[in-house]
Amino acid sequence: MTDGDPAGHEPHLAGGVVIPDDADDRHGPDAGATARDGVAVEVRPEASDSLGLRGAVGRGSRNDPADVQIVQEALNRRLDAGLKATGKCDAKTLKAIEEFQRALGQRRPDGVIQPGRGTARALVGSGRLPPPPEAPKPLAPPKLGEPTLARAPLVWKSTRGILQTNIEELKKGVRGQYGTEHPDLLVEIERGMGRLSRVLEHLDESLVDALDQANAAADKPNRDTALKGARAILARYIDYVKSEPMIALMDDNPFDVKTSLREIITDSLNHLAKAMG
Repeated sequence: MTDGDPAGHEPHLAGGVVIPDDADDRHGPDAGATARDGVAVEVRPEASDSLGLRGAVGRGSRNDPADVQIVQEALNRRLDAGLKATGKCDAKTLKAIEEFQRALGQRRPDGVIQPGRGTARALVGSGRLPPPPEAPKPLAPPKLGEPTLARAPLVWKSTRGILQTNIEELKKGVRGQYGTEHPDLLVEIERGMGRLSRVLEHLDESLVDALDQANAAADKPNRDTALKGARAILARYIDYVKSEPMIALMDDNPFDVKTSLREIITDSLNHLAKAMG
């Protein structure tokens, strides 16, 4: 399990970036990552681990006594953990590591400190940590009410607003998990997170325009023509949702951010189909 890897032994979403399982096997600052779509992410190592670690410390790690003592002293300095610097990675040390990771914003701490990785980087220095970043606050699926053509444009606008909010809250969760990582990795994660917003580019506002035209139609033939166009757009959205794996990846994210994207989109599209008759 890698430092800051809340998903266990499975590669996981980090704004479109997959952190590979073997990152902790390298036991060094070169903890690379592989981006989706075949884009390689190379995290360049620092000259040395600035905390002075030679190997991993924490749950299931090498736990060389000299390394453990360094970590214990650093946790006392940065967290006021009250640990005895014995060089033994006991339950109290593991608990302090996880508490420190939570203070960094990691919602699922793994209790592992890798040389040169985020937790080790944050342990360098002196003084207490600032308050942890605010936890993500995604919005719950809305209550859509009675499906009517008059309300249909507002429903889709509201749906897109909720989707945008929840995607941004997921990004907040990713940044909280990886915010202390190597700058090279952070650049790749930020670039990867741009892929998350592309879902909204496909679920655009063209449906709102078509529904507005249907509501504004002066007679039935014009309304029927506008509704035909709206149904075609709706069908395109449905096909996209069925074929886009990123939606499931975001919903199944390991950062405790309940995005509910598929539920929100599906309920809204079904609601709009009923509103159009």
